[in-house]
Parts: sequence; C-alpha cells; structure tokens
Amino acid sequence: MKRVFLVWIFLLAFVATQGQETLKTSEEVNGFQSISQERVFAHLNTSLLLTGEYLYYSLYCFQANPLDISDISKIAYVELVGTDGDQVFKHKIRLEDGRGYGDFFIPTTVSSGSYKLLAYTQWMRNGDLSDFYQADITIINPYQSDQSGVRVAQSVEGDTILVDKSLESSIKAEMDVEAISDVGPLQIFIETENYTEREQVSVVLKARNEGVKVNGSYSVSVRRKDALKGAIPQRSFEFLKGISPQKNGYVGGKGQQVYLPELRGELFCGKVTAVENDYRVDNLKLAISVPGENFYFDAVMTDAAGSFCFNVNEQYGGDKMLFQVLTEQPERYTVMLDEPDPLQYSKLLFEEVDLASSLKSEILERSVHNQIENSYFQFRPDSLLFKPVEQIFDNKERKVFVLDDYTRFKTLGETIVEIIKDVSRQRVGQDDYVIKVKGFDYAASSELLPLILMDGVHVQDHNALLEYDARTIQEITVMQHKLIFGPEVYLGALMIKTKNGSGFDALSARSAYSATTIFKPQNSKNYFIQSHEEGASNSSLPDDRIQLLWNPILEVEGGTIQINFFTSDVTGEFIISVEGFADGNIPVSVQQSIFVR
Repeated sequence: MKRVFLVWIFLLAFVATQGQETLKTSEEVNGFQSISQERVFAHLNTSLLLTGEYLYYSLYCFQANPLDISDISKIAYVELVGTDGDQVFKHKIRLEDGRGYGDFFIPTTVSSGSYKLLAYTQWMRNGDLSDFYQADITIINPYQSDQSGVRVAQSVEGDTILVDKSLESSIKAEMDVEAISDVGPLQIFIETENYTEREQVSVVLKARNEGVKVNGSYSVSVRRKDALKGAIPQRSFEFLKGISPQKNGYVGGKGQQVYLPELRGELFCGKVTAVENDYRVDNLKLAISVPGENFYFDAVMTDAAGSFCFNVNEQYGGDKMLFQVLTEQPERYTVMLDEPDPLQYSKLLFEEVDLASSLKSEILERSVHNQIENSYFQFRPDSLLFKPVEQIFDNKERKVFVLDDYTRFKTLGETIVEIIKDVSRQRVGQDDYVIKVKGFDYAASSELLPLILMDGVHVQDHNALLEYDARTIQEITVMQHKLIFGPEVYLGALMIKTKNGSGFDALSARSAYSATTIFKPQNSKNYFIQSHEEGASNSSLPDDRIQLLWNPILEVEGGTIQINFFTSDVTGEFIISVEGFADGNIPVSVQQSIFVR
C-alpha cells in the first residue's frame, strides 16, 4: 500500500495534464524517482508460427524494488515489430493483480521473417527499450512467393520454402540443445507419457515436497514439438535474474518530460480547441461517452490550456468515444485525443531466420493442419468475457420502463407525461424546456438537472430530446439518486435505449459531438477446450490441433490442481509447459513430454 500512496502523491501534481508531463520542481523529481521501476514477463505458446496459427501470450508485471507483483500499472502494451520497423500489431492489455493475456492470429498478409515481440507498461517508457520484455519471433508464410525475410536459395518451388543444404547442420545443432531443467516448487504428474488420438489427458500440478502449498499464478501451454525450431523464449527464473534489486525509481531531473503510470486504468489525454480565438478553453466541463450496450460515461474539466486527462477502469464495449463541451454553444469547440509517441525501434536487434530444405515436408504438414483447423473454427469458438460497466448503476435502485408494455406515444415528451413516473418537463423560457427527475425527497426542490444518456451518449439538448420519436425507443431506465462525475453533479438519471442502438445519431447535428476511434484493450476470453467425450457436439469433426491447451491464467490455491484436455488427430511429441510464480515471487518453470501415437 505504501508504494501506491507514493504514486498518488506524485500524480496529484499532474491533475488534468497530458499523459507526458514535465518535471518542474524538486518535489516532483523526488516523487518521480521514489516510485519503483516495472518489468514485464511474457509466457508464450511458441516462438515460431506459420500463417493461420495463433500467438498466445500471458503477462506478469513486476515492480523492481521491492521485488513483487506490481500494483502500479493497470494497463500493459504488447507489440510485434518487423525488421523494417513496421508494426504487425499493437495490443492494449488490462492488468489485474499484475496479470493479463492476449492473442494474435497470424494472417496471410504477414511475410516470412524475423520479428520482435515487445511487452511493457507506459511507466516503463521512462526507462530504456532494453528493459522491455523482448522475444524473437519467427513467422513462416508458405503462401507468398517472396521469401526475402529468410535466408533461402535462389529457387522457390511452388509455395514451399527451399534453403541451402549448408544451413542444415547449424539448424540441427540448435534442435539438439537439451532443455533446461525444471525450476521451482511445482511439478507435473501424469499417469503415463503415452496416449492415443482423441484420448483424455489428466495432468496434476502439485508440490515437489509433501505438505508444501504451491499457491501462485501460472500459465499452461500444451503444444506439439516440431522439427521447426524458433528462438528459445525466456523462462520465468531467467526473467527474475535479470531484475536488479538495486534499481528503484527511474532517473529524472527538472525539465525532463516523463510518462505517467496508468494507475487507475487506461489513461486518456486530449485538448479542447476553440474554432475562434476569442473563445476561452480554460475550465470547460467536458462530457465523455463510449456508446454501446456496455456503455461508459464520465466528465472532466480542462486546465488553463484546454488540456484534460481522465482514467477508464471499466470494460466498455464500443470503440468510438464521443466528446461534448457542456456549454450552451458546444459547436464553438472541437476535441481531440493526444496520440501517444511511437516507440523507436532502431535499437532492436533481430535474429536471422535460417530454414533448411529438409523442413519442406514439416512446413507442408503444419500448413495442412492449420487449413483444416481454420475451416472448422466456427465449431470451436473462444468465448468473450464481458464485465458489465457498474459506474452508474452500482447496485442502485432503478425503474425500467419497456415501452412495448405501454400505449405508444409519438414523442418522448408525450411519453414522459403519460408513462414515466417521477420524470417531468419544466418550462425555462418561452420555447425552452428541461427534463427533471424527482429525487427521493419529493418535498425538496433542486435546480440540478438529471444525467441523460441515449445509448450511452450524453444528451445536452433537452428540447430536441423531448421531440424525439419515442417509437424508436426500446426502454427507459430512471434513477433518482444524486450522481457525481468529475466536476458535474446530477440529480437522477434518464437512460434511454433505442431499438437500433444508435439513436444519438439523430441528435448529433444539434449537439456538436467530437468523435474519435479509440485504441481499446483486448477483450478477455475463455479459450475453447476440445472434448471428445461421448456426446460432445463437435467430436465427429476433424481435429487437427497442434495446440492442445492454452490456459493463460491459472490460479493455484492449496496443494494440487488437476487439468484435463484431449489429444487430437495429430500424432507426435507434445510439451506441457507451465510458467509462473509461486507465492513469495518464486519462479516456476516446468515441462513434461507426452506422446500421441
């Protein structure tokens, strides 16, 4: 808790400023240097992929001093970069208790060659690129004729990569390197190493010593061992050895520009600009909406320069963010989010990719397996995990009016008068009205207006809303609580859900929204686990999986835990790999082979 307190004290100096801030005083410098550095470890399912396969990764975020799972950053970033500096993907990953995960499907547009996987937090950008997690990734695309990304012979037959025979001896030497011994208090127990196709495998993870608990956080991969070999990924114990216990905060001084940690979720920063110079941009209230089924809302105030920052720690659904300046003339302003500075990739070192002609059949076999698996992907889908946004509801009492249960009226104004209890319209001018929601104290009078959201988007123009076609509305939710969002205080809320989910579009012309597409975190998933038990719905389909299991977050409490999975129609040697950390930051890195014949 002490380190979180230090972070808060440091951040208080930078309220409503940009994600990058300049250290101005000695106090700010001391606060910056007092916060621990961070490091990220990633457990990968493989370091060599063909197009049509998934790269899976599981993240562990640590603070350096004292060494522990970090509670500083709630967001991590993962990038895959090519030798030309082009970015294959960039992911934003939510961290919970220092843990997060994601995946990427390798499309046919990615060329064969060497790539670098990077994992880091925004706070880590105050250090050196060499402190980021880095892994060498090899991608083989047998469907492209251009194989300049790998060392190949002059000829290419069809879709198969051919390589000079002289490279085979060096590749074979790499393949024969013995695996590093198991590390940590955890061991893998199986009844037998030999299995048939589509047979259930039961794996027990337990302590090496009787009576010892192996509580901790781990990740598990079961994948076929192939002749195609990529770089050996870093293991958990190697990662911890690379963290210097002497390192505390990052080095900083007056005038230095630094990155702020994302302590409370995603950090967004931006600026309000006036369309004419004589309009002020300081101390403006700004409504922020992410529309959709799982919508998000907030409000902030700009600083003297019109800049603002806010944090989002909710799993919203949409990828569009709308801004509205809360004034009588919001059309006088435009709102833009800041673009983060890209990483400088010039210091990255890439391994050269060597492929031998003897691997031709291996590449062809894996490509066939991938094509078959992808053909039946719709029968083995991963399921997305959504955590409803609770920032507004938060178990508060509310009334829901499904309008199909009542007589339909043409406008929302008529509907409010005839149907919606505790909501009224109040004249404030000759032709102007506002919508009011009664609080729980019916006798009390308040000048506060309600929060009104249509499909999650803030509505400021009450006159336009009262004339809105109520026949397009599905339901209206009414809350009578006092709600506080940043500088704004509301008495009650009126949340309108339309049938098409985008009713706010009809009001946008009169409401002066600024909209932008946002870089949002990856969705959490439950990864599909194939079953071949009797009666399984898809057991009659071909099963060409080479990745039998991927469990990115396995929390162990107690002495043992059992994991079950089924083999596929693919034979060969498969490696059960468990990485992670037992309580006390003890690294665990264990592997076990099984054979499918």
